[in-house]
Amino acid sequence: MTKFGFKELSPNNWLEPDGILKGFVKISSNGQIQSLTSDDYLRHILNPKLLEEVSTDVQALFEVARGAMVYGYFFYPLYTLAAEQLSRVADAAVTHKCKILGAPSSIKTFEKRITWLVNKGVIPSS
Repeated sequence: MTKFGFKELSPNNWLEPDGILKGFVKISSNGQIQSLTSDDYLRHILNPKLLEEVSTDVQALFEVARGAMVYGYFFYPLYTLAAEQLSRVADAAVTHKCKILGAPSSIKTFEKRITWLVNKGVIPSS
């Protein structure tokens, strides 16, 4: 382990997969455990897509999150940044939907926006 608890980047290791990822595996239908390849990671991260109707700024935020996740393969702490960015994506998407539907300007927090959208039947309460 390094003094920081994560991979310390150097000119020799920056393009090598982060060692923490050795703990991530896939299990085949017959129960075989296999290491994930870089292609596995890339496919899982790039597979989710947003609809074309989603605003361009929300799509851009989403792509930043995906980029951080992709490069997390080489530097695992980037997954934390990606998770934070995904929170921004959710907040921006909810904000856009509220504006489109004419939510009152007093609805200023994520929680209140979600509650408003649930009450309007836009999203299910579950």
